[in-house]
Amino acid sequence: MKKFIVKLLLFISLFCISDWVIGGVFKLYDFTKSGGTHKLHILMTKQSPDLLILGSSRASHHYNPILIGDSLKLDTFNAGFDGMGTSVGYGILTGVARRKFPEYILCEISPNFDLYDESGSVPGIDNFNPYIFIPQIKDLMTDFDPNEKWKMLSNAYRLNSSLVKILPSIFTASDDYMAGFMPLSGKLKIDTYDKKIKNGNSPMKKINPVKEKYLRKLIESAQSNGTKIVFTISPIYGGGDINSFKDELQILAEYDVPVLNHLNDSLLIGNMNYFQDKTHMNRDGADVYSKIIAKELLDYVNMPVQ
Repeated sequence: MKKFIVKLLLFISLFCISDWVIGGVFKLYDFTKSGGTHKLHILMTKQSPDLLILGSSRASHHYNPILIGDSLKLDTFNAGFDGMGTSVGYGILTGVARRKFPEYILCEISPNFDLYDESGSVPGIDNFNPYIFIPQIKDLMTDFDPNEKWKMLSNAYRLNSSLVKILPSIFTASDDYMAGFMPLSGKLKIDTYDKKIKNGNSPMKKINPVKEKYLRKLIESAQSNGTKIVFTISPIYGGGDINSFKDELQILAEYDVPVLNHLNDSLLIGNMNYFQDKTHMNRDGADVYSKIIAKELLDYVNMPVQ
């Protein structure tokens, strides 16, 4: 029995030491230079932009922070991530807010990621694993999965697969000059102008209450800290059905949040040269759209905080 206890204590000691050593992997994040892992890390640990852009792929690919920032004379960073909605956006805001709250937030509406169950639990939420030491991040992750509370006690779990993500980013050229912008190339080749995307509110769409909670927390956190928040809907080639945004727009209306709606902007939706596919603009389209948004945002810069 005594030998068993000694072996058990030895195993526990070795496990704790190994876990502590693995925790040192987190320091390697500071040496990353490009890609999504680097982008998230500098948002959680370094970036303090005046204007923060949030949302999914239609945010990361449609808003050129250089053009917008130059027009508004504001330090602007595009914190959009493919496949990730406002729950992830709230997590990013908590990281940035540890240094200072941005003066402005521009958030692209994506109901499937922001609100509904059908897009999966919460794509990308596991990217916050290394930042569980931030109380709001811990709450965010355990709200979606209560089991995370215990798993996160281990650095081995928290930093699982980190080296796979980190190493390629360490040995690449820096993309910091893009300020988080991820432009797309290529042009739409098939004319689908008359085939509008119709994905309106069907009975099959179910609101995820935790996603709704963090959509509301994002707005409330911004407004309570003096940040002016504006939501946007960027163009879809050939136009789209505004009813697909109905549930999220109703929530935004409760908070009297401005919405810049360009879903069916006639200046953009019919030009195939502005789109890579039906829902994503390429670099040319993004630059044209960003200039339009910058002009409209100027009207809100001096808007009284709600």
